[in-house]
Parts: sequence; C-alpha cells; structure tokens
Amino acid sequence: MIREHVTALMSALGAGLDAYLVGDVPPEPATPYVVLTPSGGHPDRDTLAGGRSRLDMTFSVTAVGASPDEALWAADAARDRLLDVRLSIPGRRSWPVVHGDSQPVRQDPLHVADGTGRPLLICVDTYGLASVPATAS
Repeated sequence: MIREHVTALMSALGAGLDAYLVGDVPPEPATPYVVLTPSGGHPDRDTLAGGRSRLDMTFSVTAVGASPDEALWAADAARDRLLDVRLSIPGRRSWPVVHGDSQPVRQDPLHVADGTGRPLLICVDTYGLASVPATAS
C-alpha cells in the first residue's frame, strides 16, 4: 500500500521537475532537483473490530540547488505540484496533500555543486497525505 502512495507522489512531482526517491539520486545530478523521503505511514484503527483502512503518512521534499534561488525554485515547483492535490492511488481515495513545515535554505555539508566546489543548498518541506480504500465511506 505504501509503495502505491510513493509512486503517486513521484508521478505528481515528475512533471517538468527532476525528482528522485531518497537513495536513488544519481552521483552528480544537474540542479535544481528534489528528493522525496517518504515515511512508512501510520495506519489508523477505523472500527471497534480493529480493522485498519486509513493510512496517514508524512513525507519530506528536499529541494536542491546550486544557489539559494535554485533551491527555492525547486521547493516552489514541488509545492505547486503537491499542495491541495488529491493523488490518484489505485484502489484508494485520498485527501488533498497538506503542507506541514518548511526549513530555511541552508548549505548541504555533504554535497558540492559541479565544477564550483561550493556546497549545494537545500530547502526541506514536510507534507501530509491520508487515504482510505476507495470503497470506504
């Protein structure tokens, strides 16, 4: 179930924006780009009998750029593609994606921009997504 949510998120991000799943970023991608880091989600107990059908998950989008402007552009582009969108998840009905928090642009101490040796800049936003089976009322 979680994989379908991640697939829907990557599909929403990928239109005209270089988007990677955490762990799948190539060695030296061109900037700007975003990295999706999903959580495992939290299944809520929906019934007294203990059935679990609702999934609440948080995820972060790390926007990466060679300059503050690039990082902010990528954060804006991701937000435009996600915020208030009802994702198409097979067999599920989702609520609109909500924005949770933003962190200021900062240097990434582990990665440098191609050719310059300067640290890349990152901006991290967190979001929330909830869904239930498409047949749930």
